[in-house]
Amino acid sequence: MVKNLREEKRYILISFDEVDYFCKHSRESAVYDLTRLNETSPGESCNVLGVLFIARDLSFHKFLEPSELSTLGFGVVEFPRYSSDQIKDILE
Repeated sequence: MVKNLREEKRYILISFDEVDYFCKHSRESAVYDLTRLNETSPGESCNVLGVLFIARDLSFHKFLEPSELSTLGFGVVEFPRYSSDQIKDILE
């Protein structure tokens, strides 16, 4: 993917929804891999503008390895639950 992005001179913002579920139920290292994309070709841009991890519950951090936590960062944006009026407004 990174090679193709570079060749096509395209950029991407990756959004990983339900990362908490994935971390609790999988032994794959997707968080590690996604947070280290810029290391795939040292000295070259990976053309990934950023990676957003979306979770319902921040406790998924306890399932991560220290190496994953160190590259994940701590920029957390927390959104409160929508009210029924807000959901109606969004749908309209």
